[in-house]
Amino acid sequence: MIELRTLGATQVLQRGSPGGSFHLQPKRLAVLAYLAAAKPRGMHRRDSLLVMFWPDENEQRARNALSQTVHAIRRDIGQQVLLTQGHELIGVDPASVSCDAVEFEERLDRGEFEGALRLYGGEFLHGLPIGDAMGFDRWQESEAWRLQRRAWKAAATLADAAETDGNMIAALHWLEQAVEFLPTDEVLLRRLLALTDSMGDRAGALRAHARFSGLLREEYGVDPSPETEALVGEIRGRRNPMPKPTPMSPVRSAIRSIAVLPLENLTGRAEDEYFADGMTEMLTTELSGIGALRVVSRQSVRAFKGSDRPLRDVTGLLGVDAVLEGSVLRAGDRIRVVVQLVRVEPEEHLWADAYDRDMRDVFSMYSDISRAVSVEVAAKLTGEERQRFTQRGQRSVHPVAYDRLLRGVALFDQSQFPEAVKQYGKAIELDPDFAEAHAWMAAALGRIAHLAGPQLAEPMRREVDLALEQGPDLQWAHAVLGSWLMLFTYDWQAAEAAFQRAMQAKRRDPRAHPEYGLFLVGQCRFDEAVALAEEWLDLDPGVGAQFAIGWIQHKRRRFEASTEQLEFVIEHWPGFTWAPFWLACNYAFLGRSEQAVELAHRALDAAPWHSIGRGYAGAVFGAAGAVDDARAILGSFQKIGGDGGHVDPFNLALVHAGLGEDEEALAYLEQCATDGSVQNWIMAPEPFFDGLRKDPRFREVLRRLKLPMWAPTTST
Repeated sequence: MIELRTLGATQVLQRGSPGGSFHLQPKRLAVLAYLAAAKPRGMHRRDSLLVMFWPDENEQRARNALSQTVHAIRRDIGQQVLLTQGHELIGVDPASVSCDAVEFEERLDRGEFEGALRLYGGEFLHGLPIGDAMGFDRWQESEAWRLQRRAWKAAATLADAAETDGNMIAALHWLEQAVEFLPTDEVLLRRLLALTDSMGDRAGALRAHARFSGLLREEYGVDPSPETEALVGEIRGRRNPMPKPTPMSPVRSAIRSIAVLPLENLTGRAEDEYFADGMTEMLTTELSGIGALRVVSRQSVRAFKGSDRPLRDVTGLLGVDAVLEGSVLRAGDRIRVVVQLVRVEPEEHLWADAYDRDMRDVFSMYSDISRAVSVEVAAKLTGEERQRFTQRGQRSVHPVAYDRLLRGVALFDQSQFPEAVKQYGKAIELDPDFAEAHAWMAAALGRIAHLAGPQLAEPMRREVDLALEQGPDLQWAHAVLGSWLMLFTYDWQAAEAAFQRAMQAKRRDPRAHPEYGLFLVGQCRFDEAVALAEEWLDLDPGVGAQFAIGWIQHKRRRFEASTEQLEFVIEHWPGFTWAPFWLACNYAFLGRSEQAVELAHRALDAAPWHSIGRGYAGAVFGAAGAVDDARAILGSFQKIGGDGGHVDPFNLALVHAGLGEDEEALAYLEQCATDGSVQNWIMAPEPFFDGLRKDPRFREVLRRLKLPMWAPTTST
């Protein structure tokens, strides 16, 4: 029997033979370890190994390299260690090779925590980076972290049991182990300090504090919490040891909210990031179909991609009870996804699994993951939800069409809407009944309409109709229809009916909230808009809802409150391009002219494509006295028009209103009513038009557009 040791020093040993070890070249050792330990365990497809270990080689060279590696492993440690099925499947023979990482997890699953921890000799595959295989390195890092978390949970569980039994020496041992595995768990650290002091070892408690606070600063760049520092101060100051702590198991509240953290792209290739990001988006959307579970949107989570902020900081900002994290590896038309569910407080690993599917069956994978999560968090599915997951799980999708959809989603997230439309179009060519592609296409066309104008009304409506025809349960598609009616027809009653259908859908999708919220503000129904934003915040406490609250306050003239909220958004989501434009507007209305001009320039530099933002920046420049900058904005619009581009007259009206040029502003607003504008919906409450409200021409424009004759009462 060959013994593969991966926890701590990586070794291949001959069981029962003292000193009988095998020396494998690092990549061969890495391949053997991956075949033995990667989930789902068993046989692995060769094409996934090619992507994992030889990403920069063409397929023929990579296959030759794999064949040579398999031959060398068999030659060096035995023909029997590797099994094959046909030409594509390869795996480790469990009857010939044992792996400590596999046995570690099997023992944990059986509840044999002490035996499992005896196997945990250190970090998984520590010191085995192989340089030219970033996919393997990423997999090793994520698996090392996952297994370390499981070791930490086992040690914490043993500490709980020992304290309950009154065995404080054993409890101290297991607490030390748990804190060693996860220094960021300060609840356990404080238990360790208090127990150490209560046993008369105050110096030991202070040494433990110094050690782990140093680890926190070195590894995570954070200081211990005020609660930990207060406890240490108490230990230092008291003459006698603390009384022994009362055994207490951590309180585990029900999980009612979850965030899907960005899936890690195991290929390591930057050009494949779109696939991992798109899979994250689709998995998030699928999980939102669980009515008993609040799922944070990917827009709120993606700001933390690549962040080294501690998990508790991220989840505290998002307000969730648990996170789903994992990785994705794509090899041709095959997908391997490994996911794990982690409770936030107390932090513990709840569940993990791996899924290996053909891309055609990706919806069955999403449904399986969603149902597994619902079981783990005890979120009971309704009969309708179970039926929907079953039906969606039976769907098949064209693999290339799905790839194009994910490319489009990634481009949409980057505000590259024309390129996104091209990808959705290619997806629809391959699969004309692909409802999600039609819905995303319609949404992207709506964004482009702000640049290209009303000529996109017809294609956008066509895509909305197709999305609703092929996917009547797509809640978001009803909201996109409402947006189309709001942008192009000014049929406010029909638009509200569409938004209401979206909001009443049983499948919760927070993407419907912002669309309806825009409509409510445009109708000057601010209290309803605030209530909707707060409901959105409950569903998805991320950047979208946080920004919406600040934006609504801006439109209702509560500039100080809006400023505080938008500054919060920029602090925590600095890449969110909308917030700086409206914060600059607030600064202008509050008389903070220098800040207004500086921020408007920064906003333009960060989002030069943002035509709406450009109009507002011009208004800010005019209102703040930066006349030359405002004229430059007008000149840029004139150049766009001269080059054949669309210039929305609403943007020109904004800039002239900011400059105090009422006649010009009114003329462009009249053009909005005559020729159309995709921003007509927001005309009634727009603060930059307050100086025009008493003019009969402005009131006539509102009447023609059937907008409310609203007037602000206060401005703060």
